Amino acid sequence: MPAQELSDAVWQDEVSIGRNDCLAVHVRHIREKLHDHKPFAMVKTAWGKGYWVE
Repeated sequence: MPAQELSDAVWQDEVSIGRNDCLAVHVRHIREKLHDHKPFAMVKTAWGKGYWVE
C-alpha cells in the first residue's frame, strides 16, 4: 500500500505535518512485534511507493 494512502486512511482529515515520520515509527513497531512472534514475516518498504508484508 502506498505510504500516502496508508497515512490518509489512518489520520484522515488531520494535518499532514509529521505524518510520514509518525508512520515510519509505527511501521518500525509493527516490524518489532512481527519479529517477536513470526520471525520470518517481514514488513517490506519500497522507497517512494509504500509498504507490504511478506
